[in-house]
Formats: sequence, structure tokens, C-alpha cells
Amino acid sequence: MTVSPFDHPLLSGLLGDDEIAPQFSLEAEIEEMNYFEEALARAEAAEGIIPEAAAEAISIGCAFAADEDAVRTAAARDGVIVPEYVRQLRERIGPPHAQYLHFGATSQDLVDTSLILRLRPVLTEFQERLQRLAAALDDVDHRFGSNPLMGRTRMQAAVPITVGDRLAAWRGALPRHIERLDALAPRLLVLQFGGAAGTLDKLGGKSAAVARRLGEGLDLPVPDRSWHSRYASLLTLPELDVGYRLVVAELG
Repeated sequence: MTVSPFDHPLLSGLLGDDEIAPQFSLEAEIEEMNYFEEALARAEAAEGIIPEAAAEAISIGCAFAADEDAVRTAAARDGVIVPEYVRQLRERIGPPHAQYLHFGATSQDLVDTSLILRLRPVLTEFQERLQRLAAALDDVDHRFGSNPLMGRTRMQAAVPITVGDRLAAWRGALPRHIERLDALAPRLLVLQFGGAAGTLDKLGGKSAAVARRLGEGLDLPVPDRSWHSRYASLLTLPELDVGYRLVVAELG
């Protein structure tokens, strides 16, 4: 039984996107999580935090397909898929190197960066679609733009217009959408790597170097601060707003 048209075997054809959907599959998520763990191990080995042999074993182990049923069952218990994923991958790697897997990272680092890595091709696809659409409308305008049409208001005939007038209305938003995607990409497509408290404390004085190497390995910029630790700050905004209102009321 399905719960929405998005996962309905027939109705999903009305709402789905066969090119984009694979990026949101569990298979794609696990693949990017493997990519993250391999890049993290390589970065930490390069900085002398874990042995080179451990990084090599982790890299080999990351050619890995998780037991999805076990991950699904464990997620109901843990609230996140990472603990079971890491447990399975450590089992695959085996001693003595398994202990170095995921060292210094936290679940949110893995989940968020996996999502960012999967959104990267999605943004590229959206950009290309918008550009193709703009080019197609330009072609129609070139061929038929001077042809007459009837403008309509509330489905009733209004005043004469041209095909070019209609196309101009359709095309008008496309450059703005492309600009928005251009502006969004550098803010969105960044590494999430902060460890348990956003401070990378387990990496000591080498935290910045490891983050830089990890970002290079994943081809993602490294922000000044971990952004997942800001979630808690956002959650307190309603309380801050209430406090602000109370202070203003007292002063007033």
C-alpha cells in the first residue's frame, strides 16, 4: 500500500522525475556515504591521524553495498541510518583497521555531505534544463513570434497580441531562475564536517588540515564553521523572539 502519489506505482508518473529520482535513492545515498568515508580516511592518513594501512583497508572496504533491510530496521531504533551503516562497514573492514573508520566524524557529517554530493548533479541538471528551455522558446519566437494571437483575461478574449508577447511572458522568469541557481550553488554545495559538537575536537590541531583535505577529496569548499551545529541555534529563535517581546513590553 502506498501513502502518497510520489511512491504510487502508477500515479508517480505524474509527479516523478526519472533523471532526478535516482539521486534520492538509498543506493545513491550509501554510495556517497562510502565516498565520504573513503575520502575522510585518506585525509586523516595524510595528516598522520590514522595509519596509511587503515586508510587503504577502508578504501577497499568502501566498495560496499549495505544490507538495506538491516539499515531500515536500525533506523527506527537509532533515528538515523548511520550507526548501522558504520557497524556493517566496520564488520566488512575487520580488525585491526575497522576502529579507524569514521574517526572524528558524526552522523550529521555523513548524512548532510552525502545529500550535498547528490544535490550537486541535480543543480547541474536544473541549470541545463532551464538553458534548453530558454533556447527552445527563443527558437519558437524566431520562427513564429510575429504571428497574431488573442490575449485572454479570465479565459475571455481581451486584446490581440503576438506569439512573441506570449513567449516573452513565459521566458521572463528563466534568467532569474538561472541566476538563483548560480547564487545558490556556492552557498549550498559545501562540506559538512564538524564532529560530535561541531568542533572536530578529536582531530586536535590538525582539524583544519583534515577538513581541507577532505574538501579537496570530495571537491567541496570548506566553510569557516560546521553548519550542522547551527541547527540548535535556529531551534532557539522562537524562544529568543519571545524574550525580545517581553523585554520590549517591559521597557515600553
